[in-house]
Amino acid sequence: MRGIRSSEQVIAAMNLTPTNGLDEKFLLDRLIQDCAAMSVNTELATLLAEVRAHAFIVVATDNIDCFADTFRRVQRTAAPWSRAAATLTDAVGLFDDLICSSDVGVCKKNDPNRFFGGWLDAHGLTIAEATLIDDKTTNCDAFDLNGGTAVRWDANRDSIAELRHTLAGWMTHSLN
Repeated sequence: MRGIRSSEQVIAAMNLTPTNGLDEKFLLDRLIQDCAAMSVNTELATLLAEVRAHAFIVVATDNIDCFADTFRRVQRTAAPWSRAAATLTDAVGLFDDLICSSDVGVCKKNDPNRFFGGWLDAHGLTIAEATLIDDKTTNCDAFDLNGGTAVRWDANRDSIAELRHTLAGWMTHSLN
């Protein structure tokens, strides 16, 4: 996930014996299809669409190169986001950009300034002006320690109303 090896290299290292259509190309194609079909939390997407009028909405993910490649390929031809979005392909129009660990060579928790810094610098922002919504406490703690505002939110445990309230407070603070 730090871009040391590409998806193709990982698949090649499996040393598959092609049988019944199962080969390296099939696995890579399947990986790309699965990335495009990843489900999206529609409640979160709806909330982010509301926030988008006041802030950039960027996917920040610790992920592999084929996810980043798929995201960018789909984004080039994406329709505008709609509330009916259920997959990454459907929702990609909601996002302004993507920061992926395989592109920047580091995961969020290991070096938030390096992970986010290039994107923030390019947009004239600092980490202090950014909010991270993440389900991992380690990512949130690292982001907070580096001057950002992190909100730990897990769709399986936390309410969207709580997240809405937290973001409203951050946006009021960040707009002042």
